[in-house]
Amino acid sequence: MLWVISAGQAVSAFFAQWTIGVLLSLFGGPMNAWLVEKFPPDVRLTSAALGYDLAHCTASAFSPLIATVLVENVGPVAPSVIYPFFAVIAIIGMLISTKIHREGGIEEGEEEDDDGLDATIDDDLSTALL
Repeated sequence: MLWVISAGQAVSAFFAQWTIGVLLSLFGGPMNAWLVEKFPPDVRLTSAALGYDLAHCTASAFSPLIATVLVENVGPVAPSVIYPFFAVIAIIGMLISTKIHREGGIEEGEEEDDDGLDATIDDDLSTALL
């Protein structure tokens, strides 16, 4: 894709970038739902936000540096290996987290308070919204 974008033709560059955007949206759209499903409700927001932000910061911080080094040492098409590299890391992370989830590393049951009132309110609210 990078080669098509850097060829200098506007129409082909537009469609190459559009294709990259579609492929990224196929990954990024369901990613948020997947992230929150992997954590118990007690720590869901913090865990999902921390994991997402750390991954985003490290990938965003070093990608321009790596791309610059690759262009200078290998050539203008070399930065295209960054996408497959992060894709492999994402797949490994998904496999590890699914294995942990399957083996019981994360609690799956609902926790009730002493009086059980919160669970009743949540059930009533979810029934009303449906």
